[in-house]
Amino acid sequence: MKLFFIAFSTLLFTIQADTFKLKNGKKLYGKIIEQTESYVVYRDENDVAQVIRNTELESAEKDDNIREPGTGTTPSNNTTPAPSTESNTPNNPAPAPAVKTADTKSTANLPKAEDDASIELTTEVVSDFIWRGNSYGGEYLARRNNTQYKGTEQYWAFQPNLRVNAPVKGLYMELWGNFPLVGRADRDSDMRLQAFSGGPAIDPNAFAYKQGLIANDPSVNNFNNVGFFYDPFNNINNNKCVADSTLGCSNPDGAFVDPRKVGFQKEKNGMARTDGVFTTFAYNFQNKKFGDITWGIWYYYQLDKNAKYSWDEYFIIYGLPFLQRVIKPTFSLYTQASFDFSSIYAGGHYLAYSMSHTFFEEKFFRIQPMFNLGYKYVNNTVEQKSGFYDATTNLRFLFGDFFVSVNNAYRPDLHMYDNDQFFFPLSQGSQTQPNRSAYDGKTADPSKLYGPVNTAVYTAIDGLDTSGAVKSYLKGQYQNQDIVRHLFWVSFGYNLRF
Repeated sequence: MKLFFIAFSTLLFTIQADTFKLKNGKKLYGKIIEQTESYVVYRDENDVAQVIRNTELESAEKDDNIREPGTGTTPSNNTTPAPSTESNTPNNPAPAPAVKTADTKSTANLPKAEDDASIELTTEVVSDFIWRGNSYGGEYLARRNNTQYKGTEQYWAFQPNLRVNAPVKGLYMELWGNFPLVGRADRDSDMRLQAFSGGPAIDPNAFAYKQGLIANDPSVNNFNNVGFFYDPFNNINNNKCVADSTLGCSNPDGAFVDPRKVGFQKEKNGMARTDGVFTTFAYNFQNKKFGDITWGIWYYYQLDKNAKYSWDEYFIIYGLPFLQRVIKPTFSLYTQASFDFSSIYAGGHYLAYSMSHTFFEEKFFRIQPMFNLGYKYVNNTVEQKSGFYDATTNLRFLFGDFFVSVNNAYRPDLHMYDNDQFFFPLSQGSQTQPNRSAYDGKTADPSKLYGPVNTAVYTAIDGLDTSGAVKSYLKGQYQNQDIVRHLFWVSFGYNLRF
């Protein structure tokens, strides 16, 4: 009777088992617990949890054995796998978990949906903060330093990324930060006399003109006319007057200029003001039949207490269920929902197609090329432009857990960036000319706005005996530059898992 029960149990296990054929010709059988694109977790006939990488498999079929014939054990090389060095993203699953080998009955380390929590940390240093074809670091630095926009900038920032995988399988939270390492302090970029930082320029000639008026007729020295330290018509006022603009700066008690504060003021342009953190909450579902699906929401907070800038998007990422071992084809959709800047960017959509491949996977040295093509549907509610936003290529070289990357972002449709919302608002400087065309691919060169040389050029143009339209055209020709089409940057970093 006992022999009959053993034979019946073996037959039942065999019927319900899954078969694995190794590349060396051997076969294994057991019951699949979990299967991903990188590994398979199964229980052998001794009810011991085992792990085998997909790279060792030739095929997997139903209704066979899951052991080496005649041994009843698993292959000698099926031990705890070495951890991967690549980031655990929807396109790059986590490494096979550690489990007990065949010589033990314990299944304590078997991965379970209810207790599979982990932490991943990536630390990276980049030469520019470029995302979706936007330079959020280098072009900001060029405006601060009054230098021309270039395809390569020495921005240099520290960008850590912390990912916490929750005990619920697929649920995770990420914290990603950007912290510039150069140019963090504010500096005087416009080189103009001002009563306060960021205030309008004070024209010294206005003081001389008023002094002459008062000398000729002292009765004109009153608050509502040409008071020496009060002039709502020539922007000689302080911050309180600007805040009182609804009254036309008509309150003299709040509109005096403190002569002690008039001077060259630093603008609020230090790179420390670009410190920011992305917070992501998402759920990832992987299925061999339906593909790899991730959906969630992320928020971006700029840490500058004076800015209080925030940005949030809903997103869904879909990895196709085929060619995952070859190019990992993935489609993404992001919808912006933030209300900053009077909701000018709310409702815009960013659609992307990406693909990647890892050469020499499982090796110490690996090469990982990646490509992303992004399309923006309505860049903002004012410009209302749509077009291809970026074609970004990354080439990453991995040495164990260390990596180095060279990157390029190409802007296919420059008109998506050809607007005052992206570069300079018209109020940025007194010499900034209106954007003549939103499709000519040009913007104001930061190096042509301020300083004695530029002031002399604009003064000479203003002195020409010609029409205002011609003068405006000449100023635009002098100060405009082509919007940079190619952006290049490098990065290096290190991956850790806990």
